[in-house]
Amino acid sequence: MRTRLILRGTDMKSLFDKISIFLRDRPALTHLTIALVATVPAIVLILSDLKLRDVLIILVYPLALSYGASLLTARTVGRAVSLLQFELAATKHEMIVLLGKARIVCHGTKYNVPNAHRFWNDLPSAAKSKFYLMSHSNKSWIRKTHDQSEMLADAMLRIVRNGGAVKVLSAPDDAIVKSTIRFVEVHIKPKVASLDPTSQSEMTRRLTKNFIYMTAPETNYSAVVSDDRLIIIPIPNSKDFRDDALVLELSAQTSPFEFHNYLSDIERVFSNELARVDIDWHAVADRSIRDTV
Repeated sequence: MRTRLILRGTDMKSLFDKISIFLRDRPALTHLTIALVATVPAIVLILSDLKLRDVLIILVYPLALSYGASLLTARTVGRAVSLLQFELAATKHEMIVLLGKARIVCHGTKYNVPNAHRFWNDLPSAAKSKFYLMSHSNKSWIRKTHDQSEMLADAMLRIVRNGGAVKVLSAPDDAIVKSTIRFVEVHIKPKVASLDPTSQSEMTRRLTKNFIYMTAPETNYSAVVSDDRLIIIPIPNSKDFRDDALVLELSAQTSPFEFHNYLSDIERVFSNELARVDIDWHAVADRSIRDTV
Protein backbone atom coordinates (compact mmCIF):
# COMPACT_ATOMS: atom_id res chain seq x y z
CA MET A 1 0.00 0.00 0.00
CA ARG A 2 2.80 2.41 0.87
CA THR A 3 4.43 1.92 -2.52
CA ARG A 4 1.20 2.64 -4.31
CA LEU A 5 0.65 5.81 -2.32
CA ILE A 6 4.14 7.09 -3.04
CA LEU A 7 3.82 6.32 -6.72
CA ARG A 8 0.52 8.10 -6.90
CA GLY A 9 1.96 11.05 -5.02
CA THR A 10 4.88 11.20 -7.47
CA ASP A 11 2.56 11.09 -10.47
CA MET A 12 0.37 13.74 -8.86
CA LYS A 13 3.38 15.98 -8.22
CA SER A 14 4.51 15.66 -11.84
CA LEU A 15 1.02 16.49 -13.10
CA PHE A 16 0.64 19.45 -10.72
CA ASP A 17 4.09 20.74 -11.71
CA LYS A 18 3.13 20.76 -15.38
CA ILE A 19 -0.24 22.41 -14.69
CA SER A 20 1.23 25.06 -12.39
CA ILE A 21 4.04 25.90 -14.85
CA PHE A 22 1.47 26.17 -17.65
CA LEU A 23 -0.70 28.50 -15.56
CA ARG A 24 2.25 30.57 -14.40
CA ASP A 25 3.65 31.11 -17.90
CA ARG A 26 0.27 31.91 -19.50
CA PRO A 27 -1.76 34.02 -17.02
CA ALA A 28 -3.55 35.97 -19.76
CA LEU A 29 -4.67 32.80 -21.50
CA THR A 30 -5.74 31.33 -18.18
CA HIS A 31 -7.86 34.36 -17.32
CA LEU A 32 -9.41 34.45 -20.78
CA THR A 33 -10.31 30.75 -20.76
CA ILE A 34 -11.92 30.83 -17.32
CA ALA A 35 -13.70 34.09 -18.14
CA LEU A 36 -15.17 32.51 -21.26
CA VAL A 37 -16.28 29.49 -19.28
CA ALA A 38 -17.80 31.76 -16.66
CA THR A 39 -19.73 33.65 -19.37
CA VAL A 40 -21.92 30.66 -20.16
CA PRO A 41 -23.72 30.47 -16.79
CA ALA A 42 -23.82 34.27 -16.72
CA ILE A 43 -25.74 34.38 -19.99
CA VAL A 44 -28.12 31.72 -18.71
CA LEU A 45 -28.72 33.68 -15.53
CA ILE A 46 -29.30 36.91 -17.40
CA LEU A 47 -31.78 35.22 -19.67
CA SER A 48 -33.50 33.93 -16.56
CA ASP A 49 -34.12 37.56 -15.47
CA LEU A 50 -31.86 37.33 -12.38
CA LYS A 51 -30.70 40.54 -10.80
CA LEU A 52 -27.41 42.05 -11.88
CA ARG A 53 -26.09 41.70 -8.32
CA ASP A 54 -26.57 37.92 -8.47
CA VAL A 55 -24.81 37.76 -11.83
CA LEU A 56 -21.81 39.73 -10.50
CA ILE A 57 -21.53 37.52 -7.44
CA ILE A 58 -21.45 34.42 -9.59
CA LEU A 59 -18.86 35.96 -11.97
CA VAL A 60 -16.52 37.16 -9.22
CA TYR A 61 -15.87 33.67 -7.86
CA PRO A 62 -14.46 32.07 -11.05
CA LEU A 63 -12.44 35.22 -11.88
CA ALA A 64 -10.91 35.26 -8.41
CA LEU A 65 -10.22 31.56 -8.70
CA SER A 66 -8.46 32.07 -12.04
CA TYR A 67 -6.31 34.83 -10.57
CA GLY A 68 -5.33 32.62 -7.64
CA ALA A 69 -4.50 29.76 -9.99
CA SER A 70 -2.18 32.01 -12.02
CA LEU A 71 -0.24 32.82 -8.83
CA LEU A 72 0.22 29.15 -7.97
CA THR A 73 3.84 28.17 -8.63
CA ALA A 74 5.54 24.83 -9.15
CA ARG A 75 7.36 25.24 -5.83
CA THR A 76 4.10 25.69 -3.93
CA VAL A 77 2.63 22.58 -5.51
CA GLY A 78 5.83 20.65 -4.87
CA ARG A 79 5.74 21.56 -1.19
CA ALA A 80 2.10 20.59 -0.94
CA VAL A 81 2.68 17.20 -2.57
CA SER A 82 5.79 16.55 -0.43
CA LEU A 83 3.75 17.32 2.67
CA LEU A 84 1.03 14.99 1.45
CA GLN A 85 3.54 12.18 0.89
CA PHE A 86 4.97 12.70 4.37
CA GLU A 87 1.51 12.63 5.91
CA LEU A 88 0.62 9.46 4.01
CA ALA A 89 3.84 7.76 5.16
CA ALA A 90 3.31 8.90 8.73
CA THR A 91 -0.28 7.68 8.64
CA LYS A 92 0.87 4.27 7.42
CA HIS A 93 3.44 4.07 10.21
CA GLU A 94 0.79 5.00 12.78
CA MET A 95 -1.53 2.33 11.37
CA ILE A 96 1.23 -0.28 11.60
CA VAL A 97 1.79 0.63 15.25
CA LEU A 98 -1.94 0.66 15.92
CA LEU A 99 -2.37 -2.79 14.38
CA GLY A 100 0.57 -4.16 16.33
CA LYS A 101 2.71 -4.90 13.26
CA ALA A 102 5.57 -2.49 13.96
CA ARG A 103 8.16 -4.53 15.77
CA ILE A 104 11.86 -4.96 16.40
CA VAL A 105 12.75 -8.58 17.03
CA CYS A 106 15.27 -9.43 19.73
CA HIS A 107 16.99 -12.77 19.08
CA GLY A 108 19.04 -12.85 22.28
CA THR A 109 22.79 -13.02 21.63
CA LYS A 110 24.60 -14.01 18.43
CA TYR A 111 25.17 -17.47 19.87
CA ASN A 112 21.56 -18.35 20.62
CA VAL A 113 19.65 -16.99 17.61
CA PRO A 114 17.23 -19.64 16.35
CA ASN A 115 18.98 -22.19 14.12
CA ALA A 116 22.13 -20.04 14.27
CA HIS A 117 24.03 -21.52 11.30
CA ARG A 118 21.10 -21.12 8.93
CA PHE A 119 20.11 -17.74 10.39
CA TRP A 120 23.46 -16.10 9.60
CA ASN A 121 24.08 -17.89 6.29
CA ASP A 122 20.64 -16.92 4.98
CA LEU A 123 21.58 -13.22 5.15
CA PRO A 124 24.11 -13.30 2.28
CA SER A 125 22.44 -16.20 0.48
CA ALA A 126 19.06 -14.45 0.26
CA ALA A 127 20.43 -10.98 -0.55
CA LYS A 128 19.81 -9.83 -4.12
CA SER A 129 20.80 -6.17 -4.33
CA LYS A 130 22.45 -5.21 -1.05
CA PHE A 131 24.73 -6.93 1.46
CA TYR A 132 26.69 -4.95 4.06
CA LEU A 133 28.97 -6.19 6.85
CA MET A 134 29.91 -3.74 9.58
CA SER A 135 31.85 -5.06 12.55
CA HIS A 136 35.16 -4.86 14.39
CA SER A 137 36.84 -7.73 12.54
CA ASN A 138 34.08 -9.69 10.72
CA LYS A 139 36.05 -12.80 11.67
CA SER A 140 32.86 -14.82 12.13
CA TRP A 141 32.24 -14.28 8.42
CA ILE A 142 35.63 -14.34 6.72
CA ARG A 143 37.71 -16.57 9.01
CA LYS A 144 35.32 -19.13 10.47
CA THR A 145 35.61 -22.10 8.09
CA HIS A 146 36.69 -22.57 4.50
CA ASP A 147 33.16 -23.55 3.44
CA GLN A 148 31.71 -20.50 5.19
CA SER A 149 34.15 -18.20 3.40
CA GLU A 150 33.44 -19.84 0.04
CA MET A 151 29.68 -19.44 0.54
CA LEU A 152 30.15 -15.78 1.44
CA ALA A 153 32.41 -15.15 -1.57
CA ASP A 154 29.90 -16.79 -3.94
CA ALA A 155 27.08 -14.67 -2.54
CA MET A 156 29.10 -11.45 -2.85
CA LEU A 157 30.04 -12.16 -6.46
CA ARG A 158 26.44 -13.02 -7.34
CA ILE A 159 25.16 -9.76 -5.85
CA VAL A 160 27.79 -7.66 -7.64
CA ARG A 161 27.26 -9.53 -10.93
CA ASN A 162 23.56 -8.66 -10.77
CA GLY A 163 24.29 -4.98 -10.23
CA GLY A 164 23.99 -4.93 -6.45
CA ALA A 165 26.33 -3.50 -3.82
CA VAL A 166 28.59 -5.24 -1.31
CA LYS A 167 30.13 -3.16 1.46
CA VAL A 168 32.43 -4.26 4.28
CA LEU A 169 33.64 -2.21 7.22
CA SER A 170 36.15 -3.21 9.89
CA ALA A 171 38.52 -1.66 12.39
CA PRO A 172 41.70 -0.16 10.89
CA ASP A 173 44.04 -2.55 12.73
CA ASP A 174 46.72 -3.89 10.38
CA ALA A 175 46.02 -7.51 11.27
CA ILE A 176 42.28 -7.11 10.59
CA VAL A 177 42.84 -5.31 7.29
CA LYS A 178 45.31 -7.99 6.16
CA SER A 179 42.83 -10.70 7.13
CA THR A 180 40.07 -9.06 5.06
CA ILE A 181 42.37 -8.59 2.06
CA ARG A 182 43.44 -12.22 2.38
CA PHE A 183 39.79 -13.27 2.21
CA VAL A 184 39.49 -11.35 -1.07
CA GLU A 185 42.73 -12.83 -2.44
CA VAL A 186 41.94 -16.41 -1.49
CA HIS A 187 38.19 -16.71 -1.97
CA ILE A 188 37.06 -14.02 -4.44
CA LYS A 189 39.85 -13.26 -6.89
CA PRO A 190 40.39 -16.91 -7.98
CA LYS A 191 36.70 -17.10 -8.92
CA VAL A 192 37.09 -13.96 -11.04
CA ALA A 193 40.31 -15.27 -12.61
CA SER A 194 38.54 -18.48 -13.67
CA LEU A 195 36.04 -16.59 -15.85
CA ASP A 196 36.45 -16.13 -19.58
CA PRO A 197 38.19 -12.86 -20.59
CA THR A 198 34.97 -11.00 -21.41
CA SER A 199 33.20 -12.01 -18.21
CA GLN A 200 36.34 -11.37 -16.18
CA SER A 201 36.63 -7.85 -17.55
CA GLU A 202 32.97 -7.09 -16.80
CA MET A 203 33.17 -8.57 -13.29
CA THR A 204 36.34 -6.60 -12.56
CA ARG A 205 34.57 -3.41 -13.61
CA ARG A 206 31.58 -4.16 -11.39
CA LEU A 207 33.74 -5.11 -8.40
CA THR A 208 35.75 -1.90 -8.71
CA LYS A 209 32.54 0.10 -8.54
CA ASN A 210 30.27 -1.92 -6.26
CA PHE A 211 32.56 -3.77 -3.82
CA ILE A 212 33.61 -1.37 -1.07
CA TYR A 213 35.92 -2.13 1.84
CA MET A 214 36.38 0.59 4.44
CA THR A 215 37.79 1.00 7.94
CA ALA A 216 36.57 3.00 10.92
CA PRO A 217 38.22 3.24 14.33
CA GLU A 218 34.96 2.99 16.23
CA THR A 219 31.28 2.33 15.62
CA ASN A 220 28.34 2.29 18.00
CA TYR A 221 27.04 -1.03 16.75
CA SER A 222 27.76 -3.94 14.45
CA ALA A 223 25.36 -4.52 11.58
CA VAL A 224 24.46 -6.82 8.71
CA VAL A 225 22.24 -5.51 5.92
CA SER A 226 20.56 -7.99 3.60
CA ASP A 227 18.18 -6.14 1.26
CA ASP A 228 15.20 -5.23 3.47
CA ARG A 229 16.52 -7.01 6.59
CA LEU A 230 18.81 -5.28 9.06
CA ILE A 231 20.59 -7.00 11.93
CA ILE A 232 21.97 -4.68 14.60
CA ILE A 233 24.24 -5.70 17.48
CA PRO A 234 24.70 -2.80 19.93
CA ILE A 235 28.21 -2.65 21.36
CA PRO A 236 28.28 -2.69 25.20
CA ASN A 237 30.56 -0.17 26.90
CA SER A 238 32.42 -2.92 28.74
CA LYS A 239 34.42 -5.33 26.57
CA ASP A 240 33.70 -8.08 29.10
CA PHE A 241 30.05 -8.12 28.01
CA ARG A 242 30.47 -7.81 24.24
CA ASP A 243 29.84 -11.50 23.65
CA ASP A 244 26.48 -11.03 25.38
CA ALA A 245 25.35 -8.19 23.13
CA LEU A 246 21.77 -8.38 21.91
CA VAL A 247 20.93 -9.25 18.31
CA LEU A 248 18.12 -7.00 17.04
CA GLU A 249 16.37 -7.42 13.70
CA LEU A 250 14.52 -4.71 11.80
CA SER A 251 12.54 -5.12 8.61
CA ALA A 252 11.50 -2.57 6.01
CA GLN A 253 8.02 -4.10 6.06
CA THR A 254 7.31 -4.17 9.80
CA SER A 255 9.36 -1.21 11.04
CA PRO A 256 9.96 1.04 8.01
CA PHE A 257 10.90 4.24 9.83
CA GLU A 258 13.43 2.56 12.13
CA PHE A 259 14.85 0.47 9.30
CA HIS A 260 15.48 3.43 7.01
CA ASN A 261 16.87 5.57 9.84
CA TYR A 262 19.53 2.99 10.64
CA LEU A 263 20.18 2.21 6.99
CA SER A 264 20.79 5.91 6.34
CA ASP A 265 23.21 6.02 9.26
CA ILE A 266 25.10 3.03 7.85
CA GLU A 267 25.20 4.56 4.37
CA ARG A 268 26.70 7.73 5.85
CA VAL A 269 29.50 5.66 7.38
CA PHE A 270 30.27 4.10 4.00
CA SER A 271 30.18 7.49 2.26
CA ASN A 272 33.58 8.46 3.71
CA GLU A 273 35.81 7.92 0.67
CA LEU A 274 38.96 8.73 2.64
CA ALA A 275 38.49 5.58 4.74
CA ARG A 276 38.21 3.29 1.71
CA VAL A 277 40.79 0.52 1.33
CA ASP A 278 41.94 0.12 -2.27
CA ILE A 279 41.67 -3.37 -3.73
CA ASP A 280 43.41 -4.05 -7.03
CA TRP A 281 40.80 -6.14 -8.81
CA HIS A 282 42.89 -6.23 -11.98
CA ALA A 283 45.60 -8.30 -10.30
CA VAL A 284 45.14 -12.05 -10.81
CA ALA A 285 45.24 -13.97 -7.55
CA ASP A 286 48.14 -16.34 -6.97
CA ARG A 287 46.64 -19.85 -6.99
CA SER A 288 49.37 -21.04 -4.63
CA ILE A 289 47.87 -18.86 -1.86
CA ARG A 290 44.58 -20.72 -2.07
CA ASP A 291 46.31 -24.10 -2.07
CA THR A 292 47.88 -23.36 1.30
CA VAL A 293 44.52 -22.81 3.00
